[in-house]
Amino acid sequence: MGRFSTGELADDALLLQADILKGLGQKDSEQALLQEIIDHYSTSDMVFVARKRLQNISSATDTPRSSSTIVDKTLPIIVLDPGHGGEDFGALGVGGLLEKDVALSISLRVKKLLEKDGRY
Repeated sequence: MGRFSTGELADDALLLQADILKGLGQKDSEQALLQEIIDHYSTSDMVFVARKRLQNISSATDTPRSSSTIVDKTLPIIVLDPGHGGEDFGALGVGGLLEKDVALSISLRVKKLLEKDGRY
């Protein structure tokens, strides 16, 4: 197939490569890789992510953004509710560990992973 691998992780690898280029400030190369995913891996799970990132790059250059958080209304929304809080501690562990602290810690980690993924 030439330059384009048929492996199921090829699109993921290109997306990670685009992330590296973004970190290096190589916007044109990043855009080229995102476009490559769209053009050559049209049925992959990363096409949606590549399109959104390409769209975000374009809109960042077209219009100035405000300092407030911008919510992308086209992405699926996941709500994390760790439960317990305030005076409701939940269960108390033998060593004094509170259920609410564990639930919050897990939710914050999941939030970070979901944001990093870029699909939610």
